[in-house]
Amino acid sequence: MGAFSAALLEDFALSKDINTNPGDLAVHAGSYHHFMLGLKWVAIVLAAMIAVLTLWFCTPTGFFGALITGVVILAVGIFAMNHGLAHSSEGETVDHA
Repeated sequence: MGAFSAALLEDFALSKDINTNPGDLAVHAGSYHHFMLGLKWVAIVLAAMIAVLTLWFCTPTGFFGALITGVVILAVGIFAMNHGLAHSSEGETVDHA
């Protein structure tokens, strides 16, 4: 058996020794939920900013037309986050207190 195979088997044996208690898993699930919420907000803000900058500089829409479009995109994103998009995709319910 090669050195690579031996190292792979050793890593597999070590991975069985990892102790995952439910408290650590709940903390990880909560962290994942908050990370995903932050990522969704970043995506909404970036979508609005990209739309504003594209319309402002690349079309004859002008600044105020681009700004109105950006505000509409941001408002739709805020509405979506407040009405269902802010839920987690994982199946278990985690207390986020």
